[in-house]
Amino acid sequence: MDAEQYAHWVLAPPRPDLGLRPHESYFVCASPRSGSWFLCGLLASTGVAGRPHEWFWRDTRTSLERDWNVADDADYVEHVLAAGTTPNGIFGAKVMFGSLPPLEPFPSPRFVWMRRRDREAQATSFARAIQTAHWHHWDPPPRGEPEDRPAMVAALSDEIEQLEQGWARWFDEHDVDPLEVVYEDLAEGPTGHTKRVLSFLGLSTDVEPRPLTLKCRPG
Repeated sequence: MDAEQYAHWVLAPPRPDLGLRPHESYFVCASPRSGSWFLCGLLASTGVAGRPHEWFWRDTRTSLERDWNVADDADYVEHVLAAGTTPNGIFGAKVMFGSLPPLEPFPSPRFVWMRRRDREAQATSFARAIQTAHWHHWDPPPRGEPEDRPAMVAALSDEIEQLEQGWARWFDEHDVDPLEVVYEDLAEGPTGHTKRVLSFLGLSTDVEPRPLTLKCRPG
């Protein structure tokens, strides 16, 4: 799969064969503009780390429920389990704080916490994406040029901090020790840090991950 094929898959995942079931699962936990799609593309490129997607984000879910013609919540989860699982039985998903689904259907869940060291850059990217409606490289061209809005950036920085604190509380309350991945480090060494995630998931690192999304527009 190349970057163009990956973009098409992200925008319109095909209805899956419900015969595929995972035996292990993981969630990439993130906040906006932290580089989570960059990591998910790298993981997807290996062919052994599931097919992580924003399966439970409201817009994605609404679109897929229509396209897949699912009957109810349970039916949607069954379709997601199949769509997000690679043939070796690994399921992957990307979630923002507040959209993590009930974990009972997901076997042996593990958690990767995607973060960004430069909070100001993250908030600035967030503000730019909101203004232009251009979140990912597969989106339509930017809707005009973004303005310099310090107050907006400050407010979004506070929002990101609240989301990060929310994840920290959730991990603490559920006695979860996630693997932390920092965007700036991943951008500098995508192969090594992707293999670090694979090792955390108990998967072979004898693969060569490649970027399927642009790291210059983290999401």
